[in-house]
Amino acid sequence: MTELPADPLVSYALDAAAADMADLATFPDWFLAAFNPDDLAPQALFAAYLLRARRREPSLHPAEALERFRQEAPEALGQLATAFALSCSLERLKRAGLLESYTAADPFSLDDSNCCTFPAGDAAFYRVAASADQLRRYVRSRLEQANSSSRQRSHETDSVVPDHPESARSCWKDWC
Repeated sequence: MTELPADPLVSYALDAAAADMADLATFPDWFLAAFNPDDLAPQALFAAYLLRARRREPSLHPAEALERFRQEAPEALGQLATAFALSCSLERLKRAGLLESYTAADPFSLDDSNCCTFPAGDAAFYRVAASADQLRRYVRSRLEQANSSSRQRSHETDSVVPDHPESARSCWKDWC
């Protein structure tokens, strides 16, 4: 009997529309925030794996994805987790206004080239920063500004982690 833990990240990965899997801009804030490159929970790793598997094979049954996940080499899972966490971080920086734009050819791979564009004011400061310490203070102040505006936006919108959708629950029942 194959069963997954009831987790909002896994539920979202199971229910995400096919178009959403390729565009991190469509992912909710709470989902992106769960992908911390320094501390990735097992549920987050499996959710990233599910998204990649569904992106590559849209008709893949979740039970088959789970079996493949269990057979995947730990090094490959580590690279997948790191790549997806970094891609989520880029999207969060863009939403916070700390990046003008970014491109990630494949959010699940470290092998592709990625690039980002800073807002004009930040780019100008980065070019003339007198010292590393001055640059650190500037970046910290920008992060604090972004965090305070992000907290304000999250109070204005519904950013609560959803309960497990019924479709994910019924899918888990099908796995048994």
